[in-house]
Amino acid sequence: LVYVTGKTGRGKSVFANQLALSLAHNATVGGCPTAVYSMEMQRDSVLRRWLANLSRVPTRAIRSGRIDDEQAGAIAAGISRLDTEYNLFVSSFRRWTTASLRADLWRLKNEHGVNFFVLDYMEKIKDDIWGAKPHERSAEISDRLQDMVGELGLTGVVIQRLNKEGQSGEVAESHHMAGSMQLAFDSDLTIIVQDFIPRNDSEKMIGDEKKRNLVTLTLSKVREEAATRYVHLVKDAGFPAFKNYCSPKSAPPPNVTLTR
Repeated sequence: LVYVTGKTGRGKSVFANQLALSLAHNATVGGCPTAVYSMEMQRDSVLRRWLANLSRVPTRAIRSGRIDDEQAGAIAAGISRLDTEYNLFVSSFRRWTTASLRADLWRLKNEHGVNFFVLDYMEKIKDDIWGAKPHERSAEISDRLQDMVGELGLTGVVIQRLNKEGQSGEVAESHHMAGSMQLAFDSDLTIIVQDFIPRNDSEKMIGDEKKRNLVTLTLSKVREEAATRYVHLVKDAGFPAFKNYCSPKSAPPPNVTLTR
């Protein structure tokens, strides 16, 4: 169970959906059939983002239809690739409960071999937990999600927002996830999408304009008390995606392979 969190607008959904696209690529030759439960964005919006990344035609142009012949060809090729090269299942149903989610994932695992999913996002889950306070409700839902991934043998990436302290602070940590602190302990890995955090002298010299195009992922495991690891990514200008970044004057950070 992996939680992805971060301040509003930093790219939590972009990162998680890009990870899903990358994992689902060529599922028949080593990729991973993947399910995406988008409880905020409509299914068409998710598909449009993926299509923009594959075709290299900006999302705005695809949405408006103002494209030239070359872009039209690239979009057609992108649609074909999504259909033939990517094993993805997308739902924008907004009334999922942990019970119905478990049933759907059981079906997808047995019928299509799905073993990875993205849930965007946890607070949209509709479990009816009578009398529970918000932090108790989030703890119970997190516990149910943890049981689900364990019993079904799945890997799940669940998006969750930050609490007020995390939203207003300079650097967020695992315990800043909205709801119960239990979420951080339930998670096998917590990934926080942050504003750029320089890690050495050369990175501290990066100008403000370039910093605005960078984000830092902090990866931590609360249960194991493991050291936090850092990965820098570059915003892919004009596209809902990130690209890998490596500081030229330092050892490369742990790499995250992403589809452009």
